[in-house]
Amino acid sequence: MKPWLGVLAGGALFVTPALAQDSAFRLYLAYEGVEGNTPLGGISPDQRNPLVDPHRGARLYVWGQVIGAETPQKYVSVGYNVVTTGAARVIGASTWNYTNILSRWSVTNPGTLGGGTLQNVRLTANPIGFFGVADNAGPGNFDGQYDPGTKSSVLGWIDVDAAGGPGGGIFLQVGDIGIIRTNTLGNPQATWDDVYLGFGDENAGLMGNSFDMGSPLPEAFVGVPEPAGLLLLGLAGLAIRRR
Repeated sequence: MKPWLGVLAGGALFVTPALAQDSAFRLYLAYEGVEGNTPLGGISPDQRNPLVDPHRGARLYVWGQVIGAETPQKYVSVGYNVVTTGAARVIGASTWNYTNILSRWSVTNPGTLGGGTLQNVRLTANPIGFFGVADNAGPGNFDGQYDPGTKSSVLGWIDVDAAGGPGGGIFLQVGDIGIIRTNTLGNPQATWDDVYLGFGDENAGLMGNSFDMGSPLPEAFVGVPEPAGLLLLGLAGLAIRRR
């Protein structure tokens, strides 16, 4: 464990591995989203890995999703990277801190953009008083950027294109601070849960402490998917149909 993770955003947080759990966290990309302090207003993110036109590029919104029946669930640390293959590249990015009575995060770092990638985005919430990414909109439904249909919260956006080339893949990674859940408001004990990146990689074996690691399946394609990506998408589709 990274030595400075014992204290998170001003509150003590002792991280332990998740044992018998019914919870997981999904970080994914979608065309749907809002910015700043704008409420969703009924917007719900598509639950598929997006395909981006390489000639026009796109703004993709980054979402965090709470999965499982265990309650309450509250993720108080979400760190991520965005890396690319082929001609795909990240050319812009932003995060924000939705606030309505309380703030989603106590500390935010939008990460470092360069070389077509985005590194070390860090979003952290004090276990008491800030709501992070939870499995509900909180008391009084004060989280206007929480979608109850998918249990997802919008975290920011990235702009992507293909640098005039044939395209490539956009991959999410667990960042250098990990993804941490505290299972009770104010509980100092926290866990590393299973983490899914996009859709179709649920068997990749990633957890909240899989620092700087991703899955082999891109979370978005820019242009025509590469043959290996097409194969992975086909296998993922078969796995989903068999469930």
